[in-house]
Amino acid sequence: MSGPDRLEKRAEIGLVCVKATDLPRVSRDVSRWCDRALVLTNGMGLEELWGPGWSGTVDRCVTTAGFLLSEGTVTACEGLFYLDRQSPGFAVLEPALPPGAVVRVLDIEPVLWAKWLVNSTINPLAALAGCRNDKLSGSPLGPIVRDVLRELEEVVPPGPRSESSYIARGMLDSLLSASSNLCSMLQDLRAGRTTEIDQLTGYRPPGSEGREAPLAEALTELVRAAQLRGLPAAAAHPDPVG
Repeated sequence: MSGPDRLEKRAEIGLVCVKATDLPRVSRDVSRWCDRALVLTNGMGLEELWGPGWSGTVDRCVTTAGFLLSEGTVTACEGLFYLDRQSPGFAVLEPALPPGAVVRVLDIEPVLWAKWLVNSTINPLAALAGCRNDKLSGSPLGPIVRDVLRELEEVVPPGPRSESSYIARGMLDSLLSASSNLCSMLQDLRAGRTTEIDQLTGYRPPGSEGREAPLAEALTELVRAAQLRGLPAAAAHPDPVG
């Protein structure tokens, strides 16, 4: 059926897996087909991008899994999915993933900031170096990875800062040593797409004014320049797998 005779079924929970830059467009349609949204989008400041309706109808999910987009297909790397214990999204993800892949936490905020720290550190560096996560430490930008992380830790709100830093360091160690994933920012630069740099390294939470972050600011400007001018030289060449 079509038109006024068509019956549209609403879902209780919808899974939203899009880039931060697409949230404003997607959010306008989500309320039409589901009562609640579970958002896997990376970055912070998403409430403003989503617009009215975020509060009370959107849950955040943090994942350490990686995804490689290529010719209309998606290849997933193994990882965990973190959800607040109270999130109804558990019922959506848990049956669809391997046992133990969904982790329920008491408070999702420190995990959100931890993932922000990791992505804000590794994504611009790997994107500019043109390498996979597990090759970053041996790249010319490898020596400043920890410096960028320490700098960004200081702009995380005081409440979750200590726990977020602890979680982030564990995540980062794992990605640098065992993740052969191409970060989304490198994939975006290679494809000529807008990156999430403004929701990651370029994002500053309210109250962080005055805290110096020279490395993060420089990386942000370099990625923004790469978006405007094309690929950095290193990213223009395929890197070896393994």
